Amino acid sequence: MNGRRLDIDVQSHAEFMARVADMNFAVNAYCMFLNREWFHGSGDRWAVSWREAGGIVGDWRGNGESYIDFYMSDFFSPSSVNADCQLAIAGMFGEAGWREMTPRKELEYREAALLVIAQREDQPSVGTPGWYERFAALEAAGHDGARDRLHALARRGLVSQEEFLSLFRDVRLSEGAKDLAQQADCI
Repeated sequence: MNGRRLDIDVQSHAEFMARVADMNFAVNAYCMFLNREWFHGSGDRWAVSWREAGGIVGDWRGNGESYIDFYMSDFFSPSSVNADCQLAIAGMFGEAGWREMTPRKELEYREAALLVIAQREDQPSVGTPGWYERFAALEAAGHDGARDRLHALARRGLVSQEEFLSLFRDVRLSEGAKDLAQQADCI
């Protein structure tokens, strides 16, 4: 995760930080991170694990709570989730420049990544960098063509580790984005 971070950016939103002191609001803020990804107008993407999300919310509250106070805790249940509260939280995230990832936006990231990959493929090799050795095992697992092309670029030394990780993430599509892409191909 490089660049902007939602958890940092939203700390400048005074109303959000005041409301996160309320446990019901905090639980709903925690839920806004679960199985979700967010993107910023700058192009940055942000997602965290359930544990990380619990730690972030605990830190925001400033009461000495840890991730375990939110992660899989007893108060977390469908009755704890409030759609109106989550809508308000999404609005505050939006005011900080963050929107929830959509399948269409994923396709935009993928197209931009494929363009970078295509541009780099024509460059001469400079040799396999040392950092790539720990990622080479992923190559054997088999991926779609875009990830195979990215691995080839890394082996040839044509992307940095940071670029590899960013592009690797950007070429991945959720099921919703795959469905959208298939619908577009059928039209």
